[in-house]
Amino acid sequence: MPSRTTEYAPAGWVLSSLHMGGLVLLFWLSAPALVPPAIEAAAPHYAAEWPDGARLSADTIEGWHGSDARPTLAGRALLDLARPAHWLRNNRADAASSPATFVELQGGDSLPGNVVGFRAGGDAPYDQLPPHLLVEPRVAIDLPGMPPRATIRVAVEHLRRVVWKSRPGLHDQPGTLFYRGDRRQAFRAIRWSDTGVRLLTENGSLAVPIADIAEIHLPRSDSWETHLRRLAVLAPVGATNLVRLSTPDGLRLTTSLERLQTRAIGETADPDHAFQAVQPVWSLDTFFVKQSQIREWQFFPSNQLPLTWIDPVASTHRAALSSGWQHWRLDANVHGDRLAAAGEAFGWGFGVHASHELQFVLPAVAKSFRSRLALDKAAGEGGCARGQVFLSSAPHRPLFESDLLIGSKRVLNTGPLALPRSTSEPLRLVLVADAAAKDRPSSADPLDIRDVFDWLEPCLELQSAELQLTVDRRAASAIAALQDWSLDGDHGIDWRLVNLFDQRDHERPAFRLAILPLNGPLTLSRRLHVEAGRESLAVLIGRREKLATPSDVEVRVNGIRVDTVAVPIWTEIGPRRPLLVKLDGYAGRDLEIELEIRPTDVRSYVEWQGAALMPPPAAAAAQR
Repeated sequence: MPSRTTEYAPAGWVLSSLHMGGLVLLFWLSAPALVPPAIEAAAPHYAAEWPDGARLSADTIEGWHGSDARPTLAGRALLDLARPAHWLRNNRADAASSPATFVELQGGDSLPGNVVGFRAGGDAPYDQLPPHLLVEPRVAIDLPGMPPRATIRVAVEHLRRVVWKSRPGLHDQPGTLFYRGDRRQAFRAIRWSDTGVRLLTENGSLAVPIADIAEIHLPRSDSWETHLRRLAVLAPVGATNLVRLSTPDGLRLTTSLERLQTRAIGETADPDHAFQAVQPVWSLDTFFVKQSQIREWQFFPSNQLPLTWIDPVASTHRAALSSGWQHWRLDANVHGDRLAAAGEAFGWGFGVHASHELQFVLPAVAKSFRSRLALDKAAGEGGCARGQVFLSSAPHRPLFESDLLIGSKRVLNTGPLALPRSTSEPLRLVLVADAAAKDRPSSADPLDIRDVFDWLEPCLELQSAELQLTVDRRAASAIAALQDWSLDGDHGIDWRLVNLFDQRDHERPAFRLAILPLNGPLTLSRRLHVEAGRESLAVLIGRREKLATPSDVEVRVNGIRVDTVAVPIWTEIGPRRPLLVKLDGYAGRDLEIELEIRPTDVRSYVEWQGAALMPPPAAAAAQR
């Protein structure tokens, strides 16, 4: 799995030096702990951990089949809505590897593959999609017998890093393009094209073809805002679990139970014949991942936020001899190996080398913080450090301070730490791995070389009701085609988003967001200028055959009704045709267009994919 820092410590033996008054001392450190132990053949196939600390193992997962699956391991539910398992691990999956080319997304997802093109939107003006890259996947993504897809569509707004030729030893440098040679270019903004990128730099605009690029590190965005947009799509009403899965070849996908289905090929429950249909927020397409090839699942109630999904806003390393490990690592220890201590592996976290400080801006709805902490297995019986948690409002009074840790045999727990509400600027959470230079006991290593420190499974608990209000305010922006339209009600009260699986396009099946009016009619409105020759409004709206009950749409222009039509049925096969609204006689005028959706019952889902002014002949012939 690609990480946010790609520096690697040498394996086997490490040569270090210490300068003391002109005398250079050289010594060798054996590092056998850097090599992960082989999985014993007798180990149970699956293992899982729950929030209460229980760990269970079994050779089979029961009940993980069908759209309403309720999987259990050793008799315990994995997907309880309030307290799901922390993680589920496949002990027989191959070890993780780092792909040579990949796309990394905000929040930590990753798609091994090669970017080969760009599209600004949909195939027709009234079929609106977000701007997206075309990525040739380097992993299996299709069901057996399914037409193979040459590309996956990745929305550019979610990009974090794009790698065509990985450069070892390169850590995160937001807003930087790295050429295939030794050059690099800082930039403020980026525009994609089918053949390359155009950068806005301090010296103006610069075009760079794809063939010249090794890596692009995108400018940083607000991690909390990114998460809210993620929730608006994956968990629009909150009553679900978020799920992150990873495979040995570097694929990492975050979705929710609303966008995850298990498909069995044939009648068997064998994991080699079961596939999980998964679609993260950044992909316009669904992945079909063989269950036996999934290395790990992580589960979170929608009101919990793994701290690893939020970027640190500051990272400070204070080193004596560990300057080579000054960068933090995501979901790995500072050497790049799996997070592990006291004989156990852990699902997520940050790896640092003490002394090291990480700072995070807390969202206003943060209620509490918890984490485990330990010296990593790479420290062996050596190393010495303590963990401290501070808030920016009290920088000299720790919210938590651990005992000194010596060796990797102990894992400590902060417990839930209550977080106060800030009345002015946002609070910062500060995680300190302290090398204890002033009170290091004589029995510990005298130097910091083995102070390999892990923050294990750190997580924020969020205020559920306030979180839902912030998600509701972003619901309309979850559908690209609603960008220029206003809805006359509030999400969660007057209407709500629903995730539905769309199999109409056999080449690109996908989960799509539908709109469900909750309290009678729902009106969409927009102001348009009608140009001469473009006097038909094509509206791509429909309902799913056998799934959604009928709805009507009343069309009003400047408050006057011009037509009422039934929402078209979209069948499993055949084109999707837009509704055509004639605007004869309105050329050159600004119009207020209102579309009032009138449901018949609680299953009157409608799918809205856009609208555009068209020349009447072209609009009449338009179809998909």
